[in-house]
Amino acid sequence: MARTPQFDRDIALNNAMLLFWKQGYHATSMKDIEYALDMRPGSIYAAFGNKESLFNEALRTYGEQLIEQYTGFLFEGSDTIEGFRKVLITMVDECGQQKPSMACMVVKSLLELHTLDDADASTAISYIDRFENIFKEAFLLAKERGQLGPDEDPERLAVLYQATLIGVTTYAHRGLEKTALTQLVEDALERVLPRN
Repeated sequence: MARTPQFDRDIALNNAMLLFWKQGYHATSMKDIEYALDMRPGSIYAAFGNKESLFNEALRTYGEQLIEQYTGFLFEGSDTIEGFRKVLITMVDECGQQKPSMACMVVKSLLELHTLDDADASTAISYIDRFENIFKEAFLLAKERGQLGPDEDPERLAVLYQATLIGVTTYAHRGLEKTALTQLVEDALERVLPRN
C-alpha cells in the first residue's frame, strides 16, 4: 500500500511563500525552511528539491494568485480604468498586513536576485513580463470601450503603470505611513491613468 504524504503541499508552499516574502531568498536558511514547513530536510528535498526550487515554486504560486487577482480587477468590471485604480489601492491596503501584498514578493525577489551572480531571477522577470502584458491588454480593452483617447498607446501606458506599481511597492517597503502611501497612490493615478 502506498504511503499517504504527511503534508499538504499547498499549505507548505504558502508557508514557504510567507517565509521568503518576509526574509528574502538569501536570508532564509534551510533551518528556517524546516521550521516554517514543519518538515525534515530529507522530506523537503524529496518534495521540492533544493532551496532554489522551493523558492521558485513558491514564487510561481504567488505569481499565479496575483495574475488571478489582477485579471479580476481589470477585466470583470465595466470600467477598466477603475480596475487599474483598484489594483494599486488594494496593494496599499494589504501592505500593513502580515501577508504578501500585491506585487511585493515578485518585486522584492526581482530586486534581490537580479543583482546577484549566484541567483536566478528568471521566474521573477517572467512574472514582471506577464503583468506588463496583462496591463497592455487591459489598456487595449479600455481603449476599445472608449475609456481612453484614440491617441493613447496601451503598450506605453502598461510600462508606465507597471513602473508606478513597482515604485509604490518600494515606498511601501520603505515604511511610508499608510496615509502618505495612499496620497502617493492618488497622485500617481492622477498622472498615470488618462481618461477619455
